[in-house]
Amino acid sequence: MSDLEAELMSAIQALNACVWRNRVDGRTIEQWLKEFGADGQPGSRGRLHALYLLSRFMYFGDEEVRALLRALYRDHYRYPIVAEIRKQAGDTRDEGVLKAGFDLALSRTRFLAMGNPSESGTHLLYHYRQENELTSKQFISTHEIFDLTQKEPALADPDITRYVFIDDFCGSGIQGVRYSRALMQRVTEAAQQAGVKPRIAYHVLVATSKGLQRVRQEAKFDEIACVLELDETFRAFDASSRYFRNAPDGIEREFAHALARLYGGQLSSDEALGFDDGQLMLGFVHNTPNNTLPIFWHPGHSKRTWYPVFRRYYKLTTPVRVPRSE
Repeated sequence: MSDLEAELMSAIQALNACVWRNRVDGRTIEQWLKEFGADGQPGSRGRLHALYLLSRFMYFGDEEVRALLRALYRDHYRYPIVAEIRKQAGDTRDEGVLKAGFDLALSRTRFLAMGNPSESGTHLLYHYRQENELTSKQFISTHEIFDLTQKEPALADPDITRYVFIDDFCGSGIQGVRYSRALMQRVTEAAQQAGVKPRIAYHVLVATSKGLQRVRQEAKFDEIACVLELDETFRAFDASSRYFRNAPDGIEREFAHALARLYGGQLSSDEALGFDDGQLMLGFVHNTPNNTLPIFWHPGHSKRTWYPVFRRYYKLTTPVRVPRSE
């Protein structure tokens, strides 16, 4: 084993113990490396680059997700509302006035998950409520926005002034745009019928700059915010990639790019570097976005087996192959 390989293995072991919560032990790594064939053999150039990419994988475990949820509520919900109340009250510092105003705004807010109840947004709401000490009555499903007993679009509660949709990740922005278009027209029609104008916000934990830009330009949300925005430097093989600025001798961006494209193409010919050419290297405790490099998460298919280190669980109902165990 070369000094560089030993160094990378040591870094990965530290990440596994401290951040990845022992999800990627030595056996898992070796099973993953075997999928690269000759490029995964000890001493090979491909093995070093695969290990280097793995050592740069950004993982959000349970503690990190909870911290992001606290920041999302504090920085993008609570603080802006308190600032607005203070301004309307002549820049008052009276805590009683500010608390009363915020409590009223909170009572007229409903938090919702992006997507259907089986997706990650609903899972996040449970922790969002816990971390921010909110009551369960402030959380509803999308259909509860409306009074379904009426023939025409109608709001279930016209006194609600804010609907806040919570999401874990915005990659391409396509889902946010589609979701807003499907929902906003109905909400607008119902609100007009009731003579009110509630604000609809999209709050996301992690998002790419590209995805946020698309949502801001094409979606119809009144407010869009995220905690951690990933610019182009987070794309693994971009010319500005942060992962190769101070890479050790023997590690080259061009070679890593070719390696990821070769094996990613065997897994998904149209999305060898992730959905919408995402080129990301990140995952969450509950799932891995498809914008991440497929060599990390793809479960393989009938023509090409693959053992992922951070498997992605699909939203689709189509069965996927379960990785073999050895």
